[in-house]
Amino acid sequence: MAMGKRFIVGLLALSHTLFAEEHPVVQPFIIAYNERNLSEMLRYCDEHIRWMWVERDKLSSETSGKTELSEAMRQYFASAHHTRSTVLSWQQSGEFVSVVEQASWPHQGEIRHQCSLAVYQLHEQKILNVWYFPSHTCE
Repeated sequence: MAMGKRFIVGLLALSHTLFAEEHPVVQPFIIAYNERNLSEMLRYCDEHIRWMWVERDKLSSETSGKTELSEAMRQYFASAHHTRSTVLSWQQSGEFVSVVEQASWPHQGEIRHQCSLAVYQLHEQKILNVWYFPSHTCE
């Protein structure tokens, strides 16, 4: 599947993140994304990283492997999109890190917002899988 809108929305929500405590893998990955530093982002990814989208009863794989993620990010970074995100909450349970994010971006002179949930699965201190859930209105 080509770089999908859902993938872009998912990554947009990662663009500017604040943690109460530092997470040794997810936080530097997000900081690198904020800086559009692809090589630094990929440093935190397993070779077999998969970025997936969950919608109702359907699971879609947006990218599979570092090469696909790298190409998708190159295309995204070449675009003019500029989004900020704040992590409203996060927690870790074993190898899973769940994050609730509020994304904000300019659109036709206004600032728009949305929230989303992402779950990262770690393997040997690298991001192996990311599940991104549909955006919703922030409360």
